[in-house]
Amino acid sequence: MIVPSIDIVAGRAVQLVGGETLAIEAGDPFPILERFSRVGEVAVIDIDAARGEGSNAPLIEEMASLARIRVGGGIRDVDTALSW
Repeated sequence: MIVPSIDIVAGRAVQLVGGETLAIEAGDPFPILERFSRVGEVAVIDIDAARGEGSNAPLIEEMASLARIRVGGGIRDVDTALSW
């Protein structure tokens, strides 16, 4: 199974090398979501939340209203997991 993934930093889609070094700044994640969701579920990773440097939750909630997604990044307790 292939699950396409969109990593989000500061509201923008990115690709990181080793989880740290910016390799690609892909901009607006919505066109990418539209393209990826044609094949099924899309993983959306909140890198800011994973690093403890903020949250992209409102953006990810909007993405969830448009496509079937699974969310990762910054989920450190049961309450957060249940809210997603």
